[in-house]
Amino acid sequence: MFFKNSIFFSMLTLSFSSFCNQDNECGNNIQAQELTQLIINDSTQLRHHLTCDARLTRAATIKVKEMAESGWVIHSGANRRLRDQNFPLPDYYGIGMANQVEALAGGQESSVNVWAGFKGSKSHATHLLGKLKFYHEQDKIGVGFIKAPKSKHIYYWAVYLAKESKINELNLELGPIPSKGPTGVIFEKSNTNKINVKLIPSKK
Repeated sequence: MFFKNSIFFSMLTLSFSSFCNQDNECGNNIQAQELTQLIINDSTQLRHHLTCDARLTRAATIKVKEMAESGWVIHSGANRRLRDQNFPLPDYYGIGMANQVEALAGGQESSVNVWAGFKGSKSHATHLLGKLKFYHEQDKIGVGFIKAPKSKHIYYWAVYLAKESKINELNLELGPIPSKGPTGVIFEKSNTNKINVKLIPSKK
């Protein structure tokens, strides 16, 4: 378990990466682990703690591979994916194509720039920083990253930030249930357009 702002960023980088390299719970590689660290330790993070989860990292790794193969960076049944990976979401989380757990990006190599893009997107920032009461209770995270030079966007990122269900738990006093839907995905550039393009923030 990691607590935000517990030690200086430079020292945290060393200890955090060492833990993640041992168990690969926080990300499938160094780049993914760096993004996990940025999310957990951001000064505007409203959650009190976040725990890395191997199931979420496994789901994120599968997702980035699928995106690299298809060239599509799009939400598609994110909640279902986690349940398929034996991560039981609460019953009040959506089914079918619902998404209350996933953030995606394509075309950007740097974890720092990806995080800046997420923070610049209202729906992603609301989710990843726990700005809604519904999201605030999510306390487990896993990140995937892949570089696929021959694919459309070259770099692909997936973040899963979710809550594991508890027996007989209801959606009590959590307010409205958000859904990020299939839109609002972040792109920086593609393999056929090497010039950085303007970030397209989510309208949700």
